[in-house]
Amino acid sequence: MSRYLLLLLSNLFIGTSWAQLGPTGGRDTSFSIAGSFIRELKYHPELQLAPPDLPVNVRKTAAQTYTRTPAGRELQLEVFHPTSRKLRPAILMIHGGGWRSGDRSHNYTLAGQLAARGYVTVTADYRLSTEALYPAAVHDLKAAIRWIRRNAKSYAIDPRKLAVLGFRRVGNWQR
Repeated sequence: MSRYLLLLLSNLFIGTSWAQLGPTGGRDTSFSIAGSFIRELKYHPELQLAPPDLPVNVRKTAAQTYTRTPAGRELQLEVFHPTSRKLRPAILMIHGGGWRSGDRSHNYTLAGQLAARGYVTVTADYRLSTEALYPAAVHDLKAAIRWIRRNAKSYAIDPRKLAVLGFRRVGNWQR
């Protein structure tokens, strides 16, 4: 059976419209820190937002372009690093939002706190599914890893010690 026919049959039985299969071109803003906080307060009333202040022993670089998409858009990242020049492990932080929503700024507070504890942390943009379908985001994040390795010396990163930290979108449907 051809791939086209299988796709057509799956659309008939699952109810997926053709419009849902491709990028919408619009920005999905449904996932935010404020929205997630408000939703989670119902289940965890003791929650508090962490202060966004950067720890004193941490520096944040201005946005750096790490790659360009096939459409020519620049994808950027920020590096949070301790002020000492000791060689350190790095963490690439992938924001939540189900590959569809969110942005790198969601990880700034945690990135600063991890940097204060001796890690170089990197928060990176990637193409969301409203712009390019999966696995485009994975290709973008692999480009971010290559950028980290190329620039390891500039940020005192031990290129042999690189971790990836990701988050998922949490909604009531997952409880």
